[in-house]
This record gives sequence, structure tokens and C-alpha cells, in this order.
Amino acid sequence: MKQTNKMLTMFTDVTGIQTQAALVLACIFTFMASAGATYILATDPCWPACAQASEVRPIVAPSRTPTATPTPTKEPRRQPTSKPPTPFTALASVTPRPMLVRLSWYWPALGGTNCYPTNWITDLEHPYGGVCRTKLLGQPWSDWAGAGAACPPSVALRSRIYVERLKKSFYCVDRGGAIEDLPDGTKFIDLLQDWPITFPDWDKGIIVDAYCPRGCYVSEAYVH
Repeated sequence: MKQTNKMLTMFTDVTGIQTQAALVLACIFTFMASAGATYILATDPCWPACAQASEVRPIVAPSRTPTATPTPTKEPRRQPTSKPPTPFTALASVTPRPMLVRLSWYWPALGGTNCYPTNWITDLEHPYGGVCRTKLLGQPWSDWAGAGAACPPSVALRSRIYVERLKKSFYCVDRGGAIEDLPDGTKFIDLLQDWPITFPDWDKGIIVDAYCPRGCYVSEAYVH
């Protein structure tokens, strides 16, 4: 029994010594860490300005201005101008002569009946299979796009024809085998353009007969 009490006393003494040693070591490490931090701050040339500059500040998200959606750009289309190429000498103005015309359209680049055979140059690599080299009044046919027309023999070349339903004038610059004066008094006028003829009242003023089996628009016109 005495031996047991002696062993307990020795264990308690050893535990107390270890606890004291641990406290001493903790104090030493705390002092060293504090001294090291003080030394670093004292020797840093940026202190304390850097500490103030490095303060955490809230980040403000930049305001975004909505970007307008761009409007799709339409592919430009060649519009009729009724302006002849230069040089060009039109006939002198005369007293307007009324007539009734049947309207059609043609585009030499399409070939076939749109271009005189001897003026067609075959080119299999071309989208239309060839090129039309026709010249009208000494100018390439394309110069007259939207401004020229093929007229019957009763209308002199270089004359200007005002088409009432289209509200515009065309110059007589070409002839055609089927562009003629008809027995009923109407005349064919073949407009040089690459789009079909249309009117707001498209279902009116149409002639269907042997000359126009699929129908032709009819309009009053004036040679002037």
C-alpha cells in the first residue's frame, strides 16, 4: 500500500513538471512569433501605407449599356432609274401621242429569246451558261437596265415612252421579232429589267388571247 502511494506521488510530480514545461515552451513560441512579426513590419518600407491600400473594398459591377440589335442588311437590288447612259441623244420632244401597250419584260443575261443568237457567247462556267454581248444604241445592254425597252417599228428608236400604270418613262432602244403592232391597235413594249412587271391592281387590265396566251398587262402610254 505504501509502495502504491509512492508511485502515485511520483506520477503526479512528473505530470506537473511536464505541464509546467509545456507552458514555458508556449510562452517562448508566442514571444518569438510576436517579435518576428514586429521585426517584419518595422523593416517593411511599405508599412503602413500598403496595409491601408490593401483594405478589402466592395467590388462594384460596371453598368452595362444595352447594345442595339443590328438591322439585317438587305442585299442591294438594281432599281430602275429611267436615266439613259451617256453619251445619248434623245429625240426632240413632240406632242404626246397616246397608245395602248401590252407590257412584257426581258433580260439578255438569261440567254435564249432574251439575247440575239449571234451576240451570245457560250461559257459553260458562267452561271447562265454564257454571256450576252448585245449593244443597244452603241452602249452595253446592261447600261439600259430599268431605263430601256424594245419597241415596235411604229415607235422610233431614241423615243421616250411614258407608261401610265408604271408612272415612269422608258427609252426605245431595241427591237424584237415578237415586239410588233397588233391588229387590235395595241403595241408590245418589252421592258429591259430582271424582274416581272407588277401593279398594285395586278388582277386588272389583263389581256388573254393568241398573242398573250398566259395574259399580258395593258396600260395607256404616250410617246413624247
